[in-house]
Amino acid sequence: MLCVADSLDEGYTTVGGHIAASHIKPTGIGHTVSATAELIGVEGRKLKFKVSASDEDGLIGEGEHLRFIVGREKFMNKVK
Repeated sequence: MLCVADSLDEGYTTVGGHIAASHIKPTGIGHTVSATAELIGVEGRKLKFKVSASDEDGLIGEGEHLRFIVGREKFMNKVK
């Protein structure tokens, strides 16, 4: 969500639609995990991201995440 927040028109946000991820290896106790998301495709309101997570020893997981651009107020009224 934060990857595109500054690019959206006022009053709009994104909501998650699907995530597919692979767990590659465990992270050791006390290790720091960092995550990245890269926007790799836009089709109308649909946003496709490549996501990954790493620790000090390298890649620990990766996948794809699908989000949709929605009107914030309209969406929040639906979930109330």
